Amino acid sequence: MGRLAIPLLALALLGAACGPTAVQTTTTSIPTTAGPSTTGTPPATAPAATTTTPNPTGNPWASLLGEVASPREWTVEPCGEEAPLLCVTHDGTTSTVRLENTPLEGSEFAALLREVGAPPETTDLGAAAGLPFIRGALRALADRQYSDYAESMREAFPDLTAVFEPPAVEAVGRLTGYRFGMRIEDADANLIAWSIHHVAFDGETLWEVTATFDPRDLESGFADLVTLQEMDPYLTQMMRRLALNPTLPGTREITMALPAVGDLGPVWDELFAIPYGEATESLGTSPGGDGGTLNLGPEFGTQAHDGSWWFLDGAKKRLAHYSSEGSFLDAFDLPADFLVRGELFQWQLPHALDDGVLVASRLGFGDTTLLIFRDGSFSTETVAESANVKIDDGAAVYGLAKNGEAVRIEPSTGAVETVDWFVTRGGTRFQLWVSGNVMTLWLPDAPVPNIYEFRFMFEPDPADGVFLGLEAAGGNDGAIYLYLLGGTDSGAGGQLGGFLTVSAQGTVAPIEVTRGPDVHSDPGSPAHLGTNPVTGHPWLMFVDEDGVRVFVRAHG
Repeated sequence: MGRLAIPLLALALLGAACGPTAVQTTTTSIPTTAGPSTTGTPPATAPAATTTTPNPTGNPWASLLGEVASPREWTVEPCGEEAPLLCVTHDGTTSTVRLENTPLEGSEFAALLREVGAPPETTDLGAAAGLPFIRGALRALADRQYSDYAESMREAFPDLTAVFEPPAVEAVGRLTGYRFGMRIEDADANLIAWSIHHVAFDGETLWEVTATFDPRDLESGFADLVTLQEMDPYLTQMMRRLALNPTLPGTREITMALPAVGDLGPVWDELFAIPYGEATESLGTSPGGDGGTLNLGPEFGTQAHDGSWWFLDGAKKRLAHYSSEGSFLDAFDLPADFLVRGELFQWQLPHALDDGVLVASRLGFGDTTLLIFRDGSFSTETVAESANVKIDDGAAVYGLAKNGEAVRIEPSTGAVETVDWFVTRGGTRFQLWVSGNVMTLWLPDAPVPNIYEFRFMFEPDPADGVFLGLEAAGGNDGAIYLYLLGGTDSGAGGQLGGFLTVSAQGTVAPIEVTRGPDVHSDPGSPAHLGTNPVTGHPWLMFVDEDGVRVFVRAHG
């Protein structure tokens, strides 16, 4: 079973982490000149596009600034008509954010593209073959700027430490770019200076937004450090709303109403329901929620290659095994060594591979632990990356690293590598990302147009904003299945959702009404959608108040 999920909560939660300590960092002593070495390439850089530079002779903020986000009683607006500055005013003091747009031809970024291997004859950097070069060049740009920053600070702050915040995937308008930062800290990790950067490349122009605090220069950038710390998460929100809206080459734009959740349609059959209870053949529940008022069911399950089902039965601290029709077969208790502090079951997102191995995962602060179940025995592997495991190809699992990079993990060793594409069990390569109500699906091997930009709306009130979460799985025939959940900014309409199919040839089926999770018993993991590893048919799993139900899409 392979699936990719972007949790609804993660997408809806904007700017929750404030200040510079919420990111992974690399430190370098100021007297050294070498910047940090980073490997791998971020997965979700949007393909190249042809755009016209907005307001080329004036302040670009005037035409690019979308909806403003800031703390209450702050003012954010373009600074006049000429300089490329955004003014942030708070308590009578004005700070500035700089926006630079640099044409590719003859630029430093063009040289970086060549340094990372882009051939001189490359003309369409939006093609699949060009994307790794864009990603590599943007990461090289971040490394170079950090090295220059540390060098410039050495004379002013000889006894302090430079800290690098590596690139993390972030939207810049409809382009998917990166946020990275550099800062200066004293021996007690107190922040002395800070520089934040958002960058993206649209095929012709490099866009860079910079917000800085430098105690040597209080006339430009931010007037004080606290103001920059408070503004940082709001700046990220504004980057997502910039009017950088290129039409990407090979793109098919689709506007679609996201319906209210409801009953599954006639193409879905209930395969089985497993009740809760104390009996061995039943699944367990455990208290959860505020004050333990909820009875949460198991951490979902997955279908094995032989058709049987495995469930992470956390309440009973075991793996529970059921037949293809939902009849109890056996169960395997987890030894205390595989429980947190010897008692807490914290495994989730199960995947059954083609060789009979079952894989589950647990996120750490800087790593991921895999639970491996093979031939009745448990073991673990540590992955040197904090990565949410999302999908498998039958042999390895794929996930999103902390900075948004796509990674492939070898379960038997824990080896991890950055990759450009997620791969399904059927061999379909794809990339998928979400910004607000827009979901972009890229199938590089499908006929052009093979970039599908879905814009979801709330039909009763199209002006009401929609936010979106999703899970994805791949069929053996190359199809991509999507389980969508969302809501409106106003809360009107309650929970929205749908089931969507995109064939290997790029045919988009009409959206289907789907069920939503049971808010009283669902543990919240993005694991509702999967596919039969043999037939490739999709299934949906719901952890309900009275048991776990599995539905299969038997028709169409």
